[in-house]
Amino acid sequence: MSIDRTVQGLINEIKLTREFKELKQAIKNLDKYKDIKEEIESLQKKQMELLSSNKSPREAKSNMKIIEQQFKSLSKHPNVNNMIKSKTSFNKMMNNIYEKINKALNSELNQ
Repeated sequence: MSIDRTVQGLINEIKLTREFKELKQAIKNLDKYKDIKEEIESLQKKQMELLSSNKSPREAKSNMKIIEQQFKSLSKHPNVNNMIKSKTSFNKMMNNIYEKINKALNSELNQ
């Protein structure tokens, strides 16, 4: 079996998980609030730009605090809060998958 087919099988299995379904629904619910969704996307873009910038650690930390406060304010909206919780749960599941793959491959490398 080719690796691409195996990866596609894993993707299909991930799509069947509770975490994926809940995240998909949370995103769909948030789509009803275009202004909030645009604000979240803007904050995410600012976060990514900040992480890739050459600002001093002190300045970056200060700017990150401002962005985090804006996220916190947005998270008071129930749909935003639900999306954040769903995304956290999904990311935790994906991290567990990665850790299992990594552990299994490292085990094979060390034999």
